Amino acid sequence: MKEVMIHKVSIAMMIGFALMVWIVWTNPGIANDGNNNYIILMPGIPIIGFIVLSCKILSDYVKKLYIILLLIGCTALTSLVWHKFDMVPYYKGMHYYEEHIALEFFNNTQKIIKDGGSEENIINKINDMVEKNPSEVIIEKNGTLFFKKESQRGSEYQVETYYDHEMFEIDNNVYTYTHRYGNQPYLGIAWLRALTLSMVPDLLTGKISLKEYIFQKKYNRSISFWTLFFIIWMMMLFSSVLVFQNKREKEKALWDAEKSRLKARQLEELNRQMEMYKLTHLQIFDDFNKVSLLDAKQTLQNFDSRWECIIEHILGDARHDLKNKLTVVGLNDLEKDLYDKAFTPFKNTILDNLKNLPRVLDYHLSSFAIKEIIVQSRLGIPKNYLPDGSKMGIEFKILEQIDDEMINRRCVINMDRIASIINNFITNAGKAVQRKDMQSFKDNEEYFPYVELRYAKQKYNDNDYLIISVQDNGGGFPKNILTKVYKEAIERSEGTGKGQGTMYVAYFAKLMKCKLIIENRNFNKGFGACVSILIPISEV
Repeated sequence: MKEVMIHKVSIAMMIGFALMVWIVWTNPGIANDGNNNYIILMPGIPIIGFIVLSCKILSDYVKKLYIILLLIGCTALTSLVWHKFDMVPYYKGMHYYEEHIALEFFNNTQKIIKDGGSEENIINKINDMVEKNPSEVIIEKNGTLFFKKESQRGSEYQVETYYDHEMFEIDNNVYTYTHRYGNQPYLGIAWLRALTLSMVPDLLTGKISLKEYIFQKKYNRSISFWTLFFIIWMMMLFSSVLVFQNKREKEKALWDAEKSRLKARQLEELNRQMEMYKLTHLQIFDDFNKVSLLDAKQTLQNFDSRWECIIEHILGDARHDLKNKLTVVGLNDLEKDLYDKAFTPFKNTILDNLKNLPRVLDYHLSSFAIKEIIVQSRLGIPKNYLPDGSKMGIEFKILEQIDDEMINRRCVINMDRIASIINNFITNAGKAVQRKDMQSFKDNEEYFPYVELRYAKQKYNDNDYLIISVQDNGGGFPKNILTKVYKEAIERSEGTGKGQGTMYVAYFAKLMKCKLIIENRNFNKGFGACVSILIPISEV
């Protein structure tokens, strides 16, 4: 890319140099016979063409606004350099030259008058002397106008006075000599002429003809201006392209690095999502398998191991009136009575589990009042924590901090998923307070495992949420995994692989547009983890 850019700029420089040489070469060397005048009819064409070409090259690297600003800057810098090192020195030289001419005219005027002759003859000689000079010459004799030649320079020139009523006496007559010359044009006019090759204002305003413009080379003084412009413009062009090319390459390198990092993050996120879905799928499969197979299998195994005891117990209670029962109801009715008392409870348990299968697979969201959520979500509390968790050796509390105004507001959720999330929170909290490393607390001070389920209203980013949190005093999450919980799969505390439950919770919390907050905190029961799910409260 850089080689192509240098090649383009080099070509532009060679073309610009050739055009500049062409203009300079054709300017003084063309005879006034009109044979080759077509070459310089429009000297602005190569200049404009070169600027357009170089701007086109530059537009591949920078914005148009920058090109405009660069042209303005180049023109301003060229004007300053041209004024300082070309215009001012040139007109200083013209000043000294015209000063010499004025002295020569003054001396020759005195000589012509001294030579004598008729007054008309003297005036004609003086006129022949000064006729071709554009300056203003005024001669007075004894206070009366004797000779006057008007200045050929326009009002755009700054008049310089070389002799102002300089007196001399010849033959008892007193003469005064005045010599003025419009040497240097005003700066704005000079700059405009240089910039436009003298076509404006002279050519376009009719001050000079096209023939005079061509044959008298009225654009001579613009050559130095545009030569400087070419040099400065090429320096700016080349340096700008180099700077912006380097900037572009750096930006490209940064962008490539950012794209690589982005791809790496996307790949990491994709792997995390895949692992989340995989673990969520396994958790759902486990729930389905538990309801459909394991619970039913356990129920049948219980029945298989206990049915003889159940029958014996039923018959033991009935042996005193068994003979009468057989006489009255018959054997078939006895079998039915035994079936209802012995097998039906197990059968109903299996059927209830099968009825719950659709709930395991149902992910649809529905609107529930907060009071319904508080009641129904408790189905997620593990049975061994009820009524108070004492069977687990854990103090378990349920706190409701919802006022009457909030109790009837509604949330859009899947109730079974909320119950499953609460089950996950409480199960993990129970494992935390019963870990072996919690023995350190017991050795130093009296330690009572504690788990708390809390329902409350909370403001988050100016929105109302129903917050369901589970707090324990099990020591909290290790710092190295605190920020990873419910965001990526982490190893189980037992070291038996990655936990499915955390990804299950994260997946369905996201599905229900809920937020998960995980933190370690101190409270009146000690130090531990607090996990919360924030459920948006619907406006409708």
